[in-house]
Amino acid sequence: MVAGKPKSASNFLAGATSGCITTLLLQPLDVVKTRMQMSTAFSRTVGIESRLMLPPNSGMWKTMVAVARQDGARGLWRGGIPTIMRNMMGVGLYFVTLNNLTTLLKSSDGTLSNSSTLLAGASARSISSMILLPLTVVKTRFEAFELAHKYNGVLHALIVIGRNEGVKGLFAGLLPTIIRDAPYAALYLFFYIKAKEWIQPLFFDGSPAGKGIAAMTMNFSCGLLGGGLAT
Repeated sequence: MVAGKPKSASNFLAGATSGCITTLLLQPLDVVKTRMQMSTAFSRTVGIESRLMLPPNSGMWKTMVAVARQDGARGLWRGGIPTIMRNMMGVGLYFVTLNNLTTLLKSSDGTLSNSSTLLAGASARSISSMILLPLTVVKTRFEAFELAHKYNGVLHALIVIGRNEGVKGLFAGLLPTIIRDAPYAALYLFFYIKAKEWIQPLFFDGSPAGKGIAAMTMNFSCGLLGGGLAT
């Protein structure tokens, strides 16, 4: 038990670090996605006056430019704090859970079957998504200017949503989130592992020189391939 603690801590730290970096780099795309989903027509349907006047079916670049013009460059990182909190804790928890599940599901010879790989990926993502869903709800509302002004911070948003909407509000969208995330995570992990098995011989020739860069390049390539195939 004691020996497992440092490994769990390092897994959590690695996941939290990657979650923070990816959020800082990719948050504008998340904001654009939210703004595109909250079209003017949708905003009027739910009784929200949209500040971002866009023609129907506006593309990603038009939406990004409109957000930057309306709210400045800072607007592209709207909701960054709850997103960083969610991703750091969520990815860290995912890494720890995934490591424990893969260790638990390995056969006596130390290998992981295809079905166990799929199960581990889906379960780890489902657990982390469910636990961090309240922060996902806050993140989405912060990214939408029309809703963000109602809250003075992440903690205040959690309290207000919990008080006014109850547990149901904090965990809004739980079922579709699990239905979306679990299959993707299962397939991603499966394709990532398979890609490493196929690609690893191309990067390593047995010599220690350049292994750090080679490993980074290989992992990045396998991640891209796994994500593309899972999508």
